[in-house]
Amino acid sequence: MARKGERRDVTLADGSRVLLDADSAFSVEVTPQLRRVHLLRGAAFFDVTPSQTPFVVATAAGDVRVLGTQFDVRLIDDAALVTLAKGSVAVTAGGAVTPAMLKPGQQVWFSATVTHAPVSVNVADEMAWREGCYIFYRARLADVVREVERYRPGRILIPASALANERVTGSFSLADSDVALVSLQASVGFQMRKVTERLVILYP
Repeated sequence: MARKGERRDVTLADGSRVLLDADSAFSVEVTPQLRRVHLLRGAAFFDVTPSQTPFVVATAAGDVRVLGTQFDVRLIDDAALVTLAKGSVAVTAGGAVTPAMLKPGQQVWFSATVTHAPVSVNVADEMAWREGCYIFYRARLADVVREVERYRPGRILIPASALANERVTGSFSLADSDVALVSLQASVGFQMRKVTERLVILYP
């Protein structure tokens, strides 16, 4: 488990590497027939050691199956987002009979009820969090704030749905969440009230 504000690098028994984003957690189950990681919350980058034993990342939204590859899995509410840097993965979710196959440079969004078609993305931007930077393009303010929230104690609330759904583009360092919030405020123009050390409210 990685606490808020902490990225944690974990090496599994088979040599595979898991880099957990802040406020993320997983569990591991290894048998001679299967290597299974349950991503319980947050996000993680996987660098999987090649093996004839299948490697599966299980989420509430569906499963990501690989043999040897590098990819990123991020949980977003009841859905998940997979970005592939190297190798190949098969995503089984949304009741689909045929898995969605990803090639390097592709990303797919899926939930327990639907799997979107894979799209091409800038992998370096999508995985910039590994180096302590968050890059976003026309993302919902609520989703960006959720990522900032991983790096600070407490909660950041956006009561107004119109503000929460505002689309924003930019980047910031994850090293200082206060600076990140000020940067977002300058870009979007919202008001910010610090109620306590653990509660910040954003409003139009």
